[in-house]
Amino acid sequence: MEECIICSAPVDEEIAPVLEIGGYGNPKYLCAECSSDLDTVTLDRDTDNISSAMARITKKIGEADLSEKTFATVTSILKAAAERAKAIKNGTYDFALDEAEDEDGGFDEIPEELRETEEDIELDKRDEEKAEKFNQFFDYISMGVVIGIVIFAVWKILDIFVL
Repeated sequence: MEECIICSAPVDEEIAPVLEIGGYGNPKYLCAECSSDLDTVTLDRDTDNISSAMARITKKIGEADLSEKTFATVTSILKAAAERAKAIKNGTYDFALDEAEDEDGGFDEIPEELRETEEDIELDKRDEEKAEKFNQFFDYISMGVVIGIVIFAVWKILDIFVL
């Protein structure tokens, strides 16, 4: 099960919104609460609601161990939201800008070509099993070498002092 990139809450990747795509094409999901807070800071018209949502997100990212990319993404959203809230409070914000963003048809789901297929998952599992067997084999070899060194050292000590 995947976790929210901001608060580490469990999410269902089939319906969870995506904040960003990672370096290897892996999506970074959001839980319902974080998604709602980000929607509030970017679309709400009430500055009190925006401020409250920004405070909740800021607290969560302060407690989380985020990558630099994720931190930059969230802080840029919060910076834009702060400017938007300031413009709303001053009465200079044009709400038509919010509607124009909605008409562009956002990125609602991961395209088929970027989704991980069952074959990919199975190949990953096989690779993990092979790596585990390989590591286990070398663990046994390492233990054998250490035991051999200990036996050799004990034999040398006995040879020097007893024989």
